[in-house]
Amino acid sequence: MAGGGAPAPKADEPQQHPPKDQLPNISYGITSPPPWPEAILLGFQHFLVMLGTTVLIPTALVPQMGGGNVSNNGLRVCLAKLACSCELVTYSYELLACSC
Repeated sequence: MAGGGAPAPKADEPQQHPPKDQLPNISYGITSPPPWPEAILLGFQHFLVMLGTTVLIPTALVPQMGGGNVSNNGLRVCLAKLACSCELVTYSYELLACSC
């Protein structure tokens, strides 16, 4: 085969279209960042979700699992382990998975 270019697409294969053509109502794509006001709002929403999962849920569950109200050491240890594991997973993700 002379030329070495990419082969021509077959007639039965669907043609790829840009996302704006496929979904005309989207305001930005996957790789484009949102506007600053929306980014701040989404960041605050993320903060509230993470607060609920890392603080409020263990605060409610640890006493029911035998953490006791006399000493909050069980709750402190649970929150410390949760925060440490979240930090380690985030760091390893940034180190290994993000090759951008």
